[in-house]
Amino acid sequence: MKSKPNRSFQFESLEPRLVMSAQALSNFVADLQAPVDAAGLDLDQRIEMLTQSDGTENFQNDVAAIREQYNLSGNGQTVAVIDSGIAFDHLALGGGFGEDYRVVGGYDFAENDANPYDDGPVGLHGTHVSGIIGASSDEFDGVAPGVDLVSLRVFDDNGAGQLAWVEQALQWVHENRNAFENPITTVNLSVGTQWNSNVIPEAAQLEDEFALLKDAGIFVSVAAGNLFQDFNEVGVSYPAASPFVVPVASHASDGQISDFSQRNDRVLVAPGESILSTAPDHVFFGSETDGFLRTSGTSQAAPYVAGASALLREAFQEVGHTQIDQDLLYDHFLSTADVIHDQVTGGSYHRINLAQAIEAAFESVPNENVASENDTTPPDTELNTEPNTEPAYVDNGQLIVRGTNADDQIELDFTSSIDVSFNGQEFSFDRSEIAEVLVIGSSGSDSIVATLDNFDRTVVRNGRVDAFADSIEFTARGFESIDVVAGFNSGRLVINDSAGADTVSAGFDSIAISGDQYQNTATGFSRVTVNSSNGGYDRIELQGTTGDDRFSSDGDRNVLRHGEQRIVAVGFENSVVYGRGGEDFATLRDSAGNDQFVLNGKRFSATAPDFLTVGYGFERTNTISRTGFDTVSFEGGEEAERLLHRNGKTRFSDGDYLNIASGFDQIEVNAFGPDDVARIHDSIGNDSFISSETGFEFHGGNQSLYANGFSEIDVFADSGGIDSATLIGSNGNDQVFANNSTTILTNADGQQVQLTEFENVTVDTLGGLDLANLIGSEGRDLLATLENGIELESSIRRLEVLGSEDIQFDGRGGVDEVIFSDFDSLDLIEGLGDSATAYLNSRTIEATNFEFLEARTRDSEVSNYDIAAVDYLFLLDGDWQQTSD
Repeated sequence: MKSKPNRSFQFESLEPRLVMSAQALSNFVADLQAPVDAAGLDLDQRIEMLTQSDGTENFQNDVAAIREQYNLSGNGQTVAVIDSGIAFDHLALGGGFGEDYRVVGGYDFAENDANPYDDGPVGLHGTHVSGIIGASSDEFDGVAPGVDLVSLRVFDDNGAGQLAWVEQALQWVHENRNAFENPITTVNLSVGTQWNSNVIPEAAQLEDEFALLKDAGIFVSVAAGNLFQDFNEVGVSYPAASPFVVPVASHASDGQISDFSQRNDRVLVAPGESILSTAPDHVFFGSETDGFLRTSGTSQAAPYVAGASALLREAFQEVGHTQIDQDLLYDHFLSTADVIHDQVTGGSYHRINLAQAIEAAFESVPNENVASENDTTPPDTELNTEPNTEPAYVDNGQLIVRGTNADDQIELDFTSSIDVSFNGQEFSFDRSEIAEVLVIGSSGSDSIVATLDNFDRTVVRNGRVDAFADSIEFTARGFESIDVVAGFNSGRLVINDSAGADTVSAGFDSIAISGDQYQNTATGFSRVTVNSSNGGYDRIELQGTTGDDRFSSDGDRNVLRHGEQRIVAVGFENSVVYGRGGEDFATLRDSAGNDQFVLNGKRFSATAPDFLTVGYGFERTNTISRTGFDTVSFEGGEEAERLLHRNGKTRFSDGDYLNIASGFDQIEVNAFGPDDVARIHDSIGNDSFISSETGFEFHGGNQSLYANGFSEIDVFADSGGIDSATLIGSNGNDQVFANNSTTILTNADGQQVQLTEFENVTVDTLGGLDLANLIGSEGRDLLATLENGIELESSIRRLEVLGSEDIQFDGRGGVDEVIFSDFDSLDLIEGLGDSATAYLNSRTIEATNFEFLEARTRDSEVSNYDIAAVDYLFLLDGDWQQTSD
């Protein structure tokens, strides 16, 4: 083992660059292959927000609960960490180096030796990353504490690194991927360059190695980079920009993307702020080998995903998947992720949801393990062809039951022994002596009932059932009717459709599928997957319980849950789900195409190019749009309802139900109650709002919201941008109120629209006898007449009021100016004290508390004025005549 000399430096000396993220190996613009001068390292990775305080992220407990629930640890896999090395003497990392320890091998490419210990003056990073992946101790566990680790050091003692060393490390991984007891399935690369793009730079030199690892099925997790606030635009560092790797961004404790994190639409977003993990003993001046520190950065997010990929791979292996690669894992993480909206870029990103990913993996069925629907292997090829007169007999550990040419009724019970009833004739066999059970239906209309005990997995399809246990397998085929009953420890059930049109009725008590000349049922299984993949237009009905149920729909994959019970339906063209009582909750996600969702109280529908999903009786629905141009419609009732639109998310409720939609391109809301209220918040960009007597529309970010029937509408434009609004009144008597931050329009029917912090506002009151009450700011305001109204402008906003017959203005401070224009011979201006009133055709405009007044006549017109004893400066522009002495 490399000696670890005592360090005399103070760790606080690194404070000016305390950021752990993607480690910049070189100044990318200058020379990708040049070594980095330690004194001028652009180590985004170095250490970000190093602290001993409590962290804002504590994902360990959540991940531990997932591991315990599904009995996962990452066991049987090795993760290669390409970084500053690993302090492998740390107790949580195994306490040693070599095949008898957790860190099973590695190499130091910086010093060209086989001792990749993390002991450089700025050493810590690789050890911290490794702990997040796979630490295991009484005090602390990483994401996958069962994995082995490989340490590949690409930084020397002075903190200098080269991309050439990274390239050699990647080549080493490919050459040694099967050299250890457990294969290398994952690479973590929390390093990067000063680069921000969605494409790789011309001088990129790692692509061949990344392609080889991807082809080998190895998952490569790479930190996206910490320089977003430097570039302030979408993009990631290199090598995160490589199309052959998985880029990882960081999120904070509130679930939103971290301010420092670089990002693009390919990233997975994972915990990356104030993450507790392992640290070398030299950080603590050689006093301990079990120390922990908290750091932040995309370097901390990448190993979370690396460890999560090991758990997900293990889950897929348990259900029988054999073709597991980076694409499968990455796509699965995407499809089960939570979508978050980023106010800064306006984009939506996928925050990893490990619980949903693992759960969905255990509900999946690998196609390679499901017998083909068109399997025509002759039954006799599997049997001893010696004649046997008994319908049920044992031959060399195989129990064989043969049907007749008549209509057969067969029952099997695996509860203790194997009991067979063949058309009323009874047989019993010792289960411990049977390795395989084969039941063959013949001609006629045959039925089978099988009660299964201690079987791990059961697959039912048209005419056939297969069940698998550790010591026995059961197959029955050639049956028009199949009934499978779950006994003790019944495991998982898979039901596959036929090539024709099938109908499924599924509840937690029983499931029935029927098609052309067949019907299959299953009873008592707690975890069921129903696949519609063999053709035909298939329909499924899912029945909830009278308790609290959970339903999720993700494209063509629907899951109904009640406690530990669940039914998964995949690929159905038509799905209907019923919540029958309790507090039922539905989560709906879009497909890859253009989808339409309708949320109507406790009912919903999701229409995609290839399928329709409808639900009834759900008290809460959460709908998520991720790709394509998706629309959602909210339909209200007669009760008082509330609409809230904010940060890309729309909520609509009446107290009995709550419907939520996130990330949609177009939102429509129809409210019908007399007291419905809408509250709208703007985006960080330039937004627009327009309302009329019948409804309103709001365009903000990438979304458009259209709504009708609301009696009260509040719109807030305080998030940024230059926002504009147009309010259209009624033909009745409307009222307008406005100050420097707020505009309120109340129409003759009592509908009220209130705007806050809009920079540009136009109000048109149309017909009727309308009143406008305008209040200025404490600064300088300018009030000027328009052809059909008035304009009020301050330092931060511009307001137009059109169509009002009575306008009142109060300057309220500052050096305010009033300009009345277009007086004709029948018009009059009066001034007394600190007020002035203009009578212009059908309009009356009264102004108070201002400093300067100018009145202008039309060309060739002589207007009237009555101004005396005023407290402001005034100017009469044009031809005037005084109406009194």
